[in-house]
Amino acid sequence: MTNSSTLTSEASLMDSPDALPLNTGVQHATPTDVSSEPAHRRISSLDGLRAISIAFVLIDHLGYERFFTPDTLMGTALTSLGGFGVKIFFVLSGYLITLLMLNEEKRTGRVDLGQFYIRRAFRILPAAITFMVAIFVYKRSAISLQNKVLSFLFLENYANPADWHVGHLWSLGVEEQFYLLWPMLFIAWPGTRKRALILTMALVPTINVAIIRFGWPFWNLAFYSVADTIACGCLLALLPQNRYLNRVLDNRFFFLVPVLTCVDSPLCLLKGGVVFGLCKSLILRPALNIGIALSVEKAARTAPSILNKRPIIIIGAMSYSIYLWQQPFALSRTPLVANYLPDLFFRIFLIGLLASTSYFLLEQPFLRIRRRMFA
Repeated sequence: MTNSSTLTSEASLMDSPDALPLNTGVQHATPTDVSSEPAHRRISSLDGLRAISIAFVLIDHLGYERFFTPDTLMGTALTSLGGFGVKIFFVLSGYLITLLMLNEEKRTGRVDLGQFYIRRAFRILPAAITFMVAIFVYKRSAISLQNKVLSFLFLENYANPADWHVGHLWSLGVEEQFYLLWPMLFIAWPGTRKRALILTMALVPTINVAIIRFGWPFWNLAFYSVADTIACGCLLALLPQNRYLNRVLDNRFFFLVPVLTCVDSPLCLLKGGVVFGLCKSLILRPALNIGIALSVEKAARTAPSILNKRPIIIIGAMSYSIYLWQQPFALSRTPLVANYLPDLFFRIFLIGLLASTSYFLLEQPFLRIRRRMFA
């Protein structure tokens, strides 16, 4: 299981193209469609990817030391699925947020930074703050003051040590830091967008190698240590439609890209010397991020049926609330059910109940208010 230093966050996972209301009918929009029809279209295939990603996180958290032990080959591979799911969420976030800003720039000639932050606040804050208040009241003194303050400031990725109950908010902190920095860069230096993203994708793995070498414990949680994954999604949104990208996506062997990208999960099992470690960090890591990004683009264009099943779309649309509420139930058994398997299903039921409550009573009402504000 990912501990507090790799806590499979689910990245604010769950941003829809513009946090639109859930439409459980199967519909698909290409990235071009999103740019031209932001107010009523949703890329349902990407909801499918969110559903798969949050499932990876739940397998990691709920299955730890119950269906498998972490010190075995299978256990290590499965417990690394959560981290893989987080990477998918980061790529999705960078991709969709950049598409939204490109769309606004195309429609109005500029990106309104104030309105951007207001829209993000309506999307993220109501459910997140409600969760924090609820868990802080329930756990009271069990969660340190440091973790409470850092959680409210969306800086949990710098907590030392992180508390399990709010530790997953580290990735939400990463997302908020991304929302703060990337729009300003996007607006201030439009001519350097692609170069800045490519430089980020090249520098972050190198910085991580140096930090690991010197043993700084926060290296895998800090924004500058995961920004390359988000940058990969941003760059994907900036790439124009061209014959080279189309040739890759339309190749009949493209299915090998998502298949090989999944080796990200068991990759942590591989051990070796310094040279091998450098290859993993400087070559395989960027390649896997690119593989995720290409898979996202392929899903957005082709709308695979497996990603567009109604239950999958619903889970994907609700994945932000699932992300928030799964954490308290991931390790602790409930006192109501003695046997593990019934207890597991009971905890899944509780996660679903709280996530549904959050989605329908918090997320959707605030998004309706937001739509009226920016109609």
